[in-house]
Amino acid sequence: MDKKLLHTLLDAAAADHPYSVAIEQQQMHISYGELKYFSDRIAMCLADLQVKKSEIVVVYLPASIAYVVSILGINKRGAIFMPLEPDYPTLRAIGLIRETKASTFITLAAYADTLNEILKQTGSSDAANIVLLKTDALAEIQVQKSDGGVLSPVGDLTNASVYHGNIEQDGDDTNYIIYTSGSTGQPKIIKGRYKSLSHFIHWEVKAFHLNANTRISLLAPVSFDVSLRDIFAPLLAGGTLCIPDAAIKADPRKLLSWITESRITLLHLVPSVFRLLTKELEEKNKQAALLSLSYILLAGEPLHGKDVLAWYKAAGKEIQLVNLYGPSETVLAKIYHLIDPDQGDFNGVMPLGVPLPNTVIIIENQGELCNEGVVGEILIKTPFISNQYLNDPDLNKAKFVQNPLHNDFEDIVYRTGDLGKYLADGVVAFVGRIDNQVKIRGNRVELLEVESEIGRCPGVDLCVVVAMENMDQEKVLVGYFTSGDNVTVAQIREYITPRLPAYMHPSFFLQLDEFPLNLNGKINKKQLPLPEEMLYEKMSFDAPETELEFKIAAIWKEVLFLKKVSVTNSFYELGGHSLSATKVVSLLYRELGVEITLKQFLQQATIRKLADHLTSLEEKKYRPIPPAPEQEVYPLSNAQHRLFILHQTLQNKSAYNMNGVYKVDAGMDVNLLQEAFSRIVSRHEILRTVFMSTGGVLVQQVLNNCTVTISVTEAGDMDHEQLQEALLRNAEKEYDLAAYPLFDLRLFKRNSKEDILQFTIHHIISDGWSSAIILHEIALLYAQLQGQIVQENKVLPPLKIQYKDYAFWQSVRIGNGEMEHHRQYWQKRLDGKNTKLNLPADFPQAQLRQYTGGKNTFVISAELSTVLRNIALDNDTGLFTVLVALTKLWLCRICDQSNVTIGCPVATRSHPDLHQLTGLFLNYLVLYDEISYEQTFKDWLLTVKQTVEEAYEHQEYPYDLIAESAGGQHIHKDIDLYNVLLVMNNSGLNMEWEDGERLKQLMRLEPMPVHDRSAKLPLTLFFDDKPAIGITIEYSTELFREQTVRVIGERLLRLVEIVVENTHATIDNIYQQLNPVKAFKEIIDEDF
Repeated sequence: MDKKLLHTLLDAAAADHPYSVAIEQQQMHISYGELKYFSDRIAMCLADLQVKKSEIVVVYLPASIAYVVSILGINKRGAIFMPLEPDYPTLRAIGLIRETKASTFITLAAYADTLNEILKQTGSSDAANIVLLKTDALAEIQVQKSDGGVLSPVGDLTNASVYHGNIEQDGDDTNYIIYTSGSTGQPKIIKGRYKSLSHFIHWEVKAFHLNANTRISLLAPVSFDVSLRDIFAPLLAGGTLCIPDAAIKADPRKLLSWITESRITLLHLVPSVFRLLTKELEEKNKQAALLSLSYILLAGEPLHGKDVLAWYKAAGKEIQLVNLYGPSETVLAKIYHLIDPDQGDFNGVMPLGVPLPNTVIIIENQGELCNEGVVGEILIKTPFISNQYLNDPDLNKAKFVQNPLHNDFEDIVYRTGDLGKYLADGVVAFVGRIDNQVKIRGNRVELLEVESEIGRCPGVDLCVVVAMENMDQEKVLVGYFTSGDNVTVAQIREYITPRLPAYMHPSFFLQLDEFPLNLNGKINKKQLPLPEEMLYEKMSFDAPETELEFKIAAIWKEVLFLKKVSVTNSFYELGGHSLSATKVVSLLYRELGVEITLKQFLQQATIRKLADHLTSLEEKKYRPIPPAPEQEVYPLSNAQHRLFILHQTLQNKSAYNMNGVYKVDAGMDVNLLQEAFSRIVSRHEILRTVFMSTGGVLVQQVLNNCTVTISVTEAGDMDHEQLQEALLRNAEKEYDLAAYPLFDLRLFKRNSKEDILQFTIHHIISDGWSSAIILHEIALLYAQLQGQIVQENKVLPPLKIQYKDYAFWQSVRIGNGEMEHHRQYWQKRLDGKNTKLNLPADFPQAQLRQYTGGKNTFVISAELSTVLRNIALDNDTGLFTVLVALTKLWLCRICDQSNVTIGCPVATRSHPDLHQLTGLFLNYLVLYDEISYEQTFKDWLLTVKQTVEEAYEHQEYPYDLIAESAGGQHIHKDIDLYNVLLVMNNSGLNMEWEDGERLKQLMRLEPMPVHDRSAKLPLTLFFDDKPAIGITIEYSTELFREQTVRVIGERLLRLVEIVVENTHATIDNIYQQLNPVKAFKEIIDEDF
């Protein structure tokens, strides 16, 4: 292990905490142990290809788990990784590959053909090795070579052994290649260094107190060095790297939700994206959503004080903002500024901050150190610098120079080209540039490179590119050109698209008859016309006609800072770019209530086309759920109606109680806790609701002025068994649905460092999501009442509707035929089907009367669990679908039948108005399939996948109506349609909330195992999505003995082993390796 080599430290972390989650990406995650395992395989693969030390390997991948694994594997081999994203301009990518002479590439199968086309144009495709990752899950690794431009496999390295590197590595070696805009018309290629990257990452981990609870997002493109900060900081700290989908990064509203749901603790942002998130917070009043977030580190472009103040107004001052500065040539930040919300000057641009010790000098033209307030060039002086530029000795000599303050010894400093000055106390302020380099949306752009590329476009005589500031103080590029051939703007854009990244494209192209000149005959840039002055000289103007076009035009004018916009000109012709397009998408949702993706917006490039498209999407428009008419009583929701009847007919009245038990810190203020809970009960009407039958109709009534009491039990003298028995008695309390309250909050005082809090609530007024909301809000209000949170923006926002409004809205939708297509689907799917499973019960004639139950637990090993996740990704589905397919196979075998039905609970909260509401929002999907023994497991999985996807498309249709559509006749319709339930991620009532980490600091709520002696169905399988997947089988003790469940559970584990060995095996072949039913029953009998 070498502190200078980050990959060796991560290998050590894998030994220390192998099962901790290292990276999350959508529905997939890998542990530290898996990160080492897969990166070892990449290194072994490169060794087999005889990749030498310091050889450049191109990683042709977007931000992903596969990307991180690949760069670690490359560094383990002692090679240099160069990121190249699949959407990077083709001709520019060709130039980089030629310049670096790269011959080994890592990519996914999805990008192989595109990469091969690029390699053909480099002229070196026949010498190239492509390491092909079959899926992002890294399950299969194949090496391909190009023969005459055609890719063909030459080796399979899926089972490559663990890598034991024998290449000597040094902290001064180059470990990555990054590239940025160059003034000569070609990109500058920077060679990163092991020890320099490691030094910065160690500094960030220490400076911002990162640890195993740290969760950092990867938002930067991997082609920029700041992505390395995102990747390595959480991993070195033992935390988790979180990778959002590209569509989420492109939408501020979705990004904000993702940050919240992913419980991100530290963000790296460019100020332009920071500004977008601030506006989203301002509009939606979502301040409380960011309670997990502790730091936002800002870098890449000047940070304006007005943006900082806007953030404080929208989000409060609890999150620490940090301004960072540092060029790629010196390996990430070298100056930082911890912004104090209560002090400092917020006018203009924020200071860069204080340099890391002995890293920055500001020099006057004469080579002397600047005094305070004197402007000079910022020079970076550090031993943790890059290895300079690749293949550019002249530029190295010009930028990496001897320290001008002395000649005593070699002391290389980097000339940034940035102008700055010292403020008081050694703080550095940014003033400007000494050359034509600008920052566009956090990216360095050399204006001369853009001019040079546009000037090569056929038909362009002369081109000048200037950077202007818009009203938001954002830099935008404007390209002026002359043309004797009347080349069009569209032709210029088409020419530069494969040659320049999007951020280097001018927002405006303006054709001039001639350029204004000064007295010396040079172009007078100050006399160039502003874009809007001549925007419509070459373009026609078509005014908006419809109301929708006027609304869209108003949004475009606001975003583009234009006084008028034509409805027939494209967004890009009017000065738009990707970031401003993101703003438009956000405003369309905010002001018009219509949700579209960034891709959809760019496909409808004019206001007129966009208006037509939005009209066709009218059904997706956000429509608030209206309040129900005021009345004494209200109808029940379908889920409540079914549960009410079940409750009345069951002998065990506690069968539908929900119970959560938590460890809390001793010494809680019971009065404050009671006050907090009282406010929650006042806030959520459903907690004050009772149920009754009036005139043969079931109704619910909301009560007012209800008192709340927290029961306190002195449990200091109770031993463990006595405490468990007391908890079970409370959990099994029988509620009268016509009497308030239908919940119980009880504190057991243990006279130690911790007490026990128990929360029991009847299912008719709650579900798992709702219970988490209640506990989350109790913790928040308790912290407020204690004075731990004092800012107004932490107050819970008022609810738009209550549960009774949802129930009324649901009944209206069913009554007016809005759900008719759902009814037709379920009737066609289930009508006439025999859905009941012939379970191998020990007491088959028994009926569920007492609903008493037991539990057996099993674990799928971490290795097999990883393979199951890979199978899911290989088949473009989720782990849930794979588990459904396995469960159905298992049931068919133990029941000896070829048709199988299981139930699956689903939350009916798709409408935004329901996300923060408490109540019963639970429905059950009925998943019916018929099995063919000639099918392979892979084919079977695709069959189940279709069933699951269709069921989710029709999930809104209430289960009791599904049962009616299928011909169900009995009260216990769940037993008619299915007698086995599959539940994913069962963890009881927990505090895994978006701000859970922060709330745990304010009010400890540590879930404890809940002992439950009930079972509502013959069998319920709970799958816990952990690195080693957990299985809990809940069974009815009225039907099964414990030994029987243990044996059939072991059969399920054996089935998993068989399937992962060969997913192409037929069902018949798989079953031959499982005990047949007769032998299976004999095994059970032998156990007794």
